[in-house]
Amino acid sequence: MKMKLNEIVLEAPDFGGGRVAEDRPINMAELSDKTSSDVIVLDEVLKNFSVRLRKDMLEIAMNTGKRRARFVEELKLAAEDVCASDLVVKASAFLSNPKDAGKLAKLTQSMVSTSIFLASIRRV
Repeated sequence: MKMKLNEIVLEAPDFGGGRVAEDRPINMAELSDKTSSDVIVLDEVLKNFSVRLRKDMLEIAMNTGKRRARFVEELKLAAEDVCASDLVVKASAFLSNPKDAGKLAKLTQSMVSTSIFLASIRRV
């Protein structure tokens, strides 16, 4: 069952109402292209990323130093796969200077925004 992704998620609560794709934590149009607009595959990809994001958020919060950086690097790679460009940018910035508390705060905010977005579209 294939349908245009825009018909499914672009009006998701808290993230719909005319916002352009670049404003969303995940570029759904780009991810739709990657999944050949297959709604079942897309849902599975988003579900798996959501689980990974929650796990990594916890690990990043509970660890420091090289261990934290390892989880951020893994999250960055997963974010690239699901077209979560803001998360990729914030993770890269953190990795460039892991001792900068401001970069960790921005990364944390991006993780939270992405998690909220995922929860909102999974309700649709």
